[in-house]
Amino acid sequence: MYVLGDKLFGSAGGFSLGLQTAFNLNFDWFWLLDDDGTPDPDCLHKLLTIGEGGVAQILSPLSVSVEQPHLTANIFYLGFRRVDSVHVVRKKKIRFGKVQFYNGVLLKRDVLAKIGYPKTILFMRGDEIDYYRRCKKHFRLALVTEALFFHPSSSPEYSISRRRFL
Repeated sequence: MYVLGDKLFGSAGGFSLGLQTAFNLNFDWFWLLDDDGTPDPDCLHKLLTIGEGGVAQILSPLSVSVEQPHLTANIFYLGFRRVDSVHVVRKKKIRFGKVQFYNGVLLKRDVLAKIGYPKTILFMRGDEIDYYRRCKKHFRLALVTEALFFHPSSSPEYSISRRRFL
C-alpha cells in the first residue's frame, strides 16, 4: 500500500493511474505488464493481430512458467479439469472467456470507456479478480495461446493452500 496525496493505493493503483494517463493520450490499445514477468518478443504483435481482427476487446497471452516453460505459470482450468501443460492449453489457438490479468493483457479503448479502471484501493490477489469480473460482464475475452508471457510460477503457493484445506 502507498499514499499519494490524500489517497490510499493498493497494487491496482499503479495500473489504474497508468491506464488513466494513457487513456487521456487517446491510445486505442492498452498493454498491462506485471513487473515480475517478461513478454515473448513477438507477444504484442500476436495479440494485436488477433485484436485488430475483432475477435475480442480483451486479449491475454498464455502465462508460462519462467522456471519450467512447458508448464503454465498460473492455475489454468479447462472445464473442471486443472491443466498445467502448455502443450495441452495450446491445442486451441484462442480460448474464449479466459484472460490472465495483469500478465500481458491487452485492452481495447472501449473497455476503459465503459467500465473504467481497476479500483485503486485493492491490493494483491484480488485486484485482478475484480477487474476481470467487471470486464467479463460487458466484453469478449480471449486467451491467445500463441502469445507467451513468462512469469514466475504460482504453483508453490497453490500447493501449500491446497494441502492446508484437504
